[in-house]
Amino acid sequence: MKCKQVVNGYMASFPARLEVLRRTLPLAASQVDKLHLVLNEMRTIPDWLDHIKNVVVHLPIEDMKDVGKFFFLIGPVPIGS
Repeated sequence: MKCKQVVNGYMASFPARLEVLRRTLPLAASQVDKLHLVLNEMRTIPDWLDHIKNVVVHLPIEDMKDVGKFFFLIGPVPIGS
């Protein structure tokens, strides 16, 4: 019996790119089992993200810039939620 390999994706974004993210995230999420999304400079999660079930949103306490997509590889980082 073969075990299915889980495919994870990692992205980071910020408020100025939310409209682009809204259009592109569904396609990116459809290509992975779980997509971790770091939303820099944000304190709340946009409502439209509730409809993409395999996206896990992280709100860092400090702006991690584009390096945020790698925070899973560098160890514990303070996360707001």
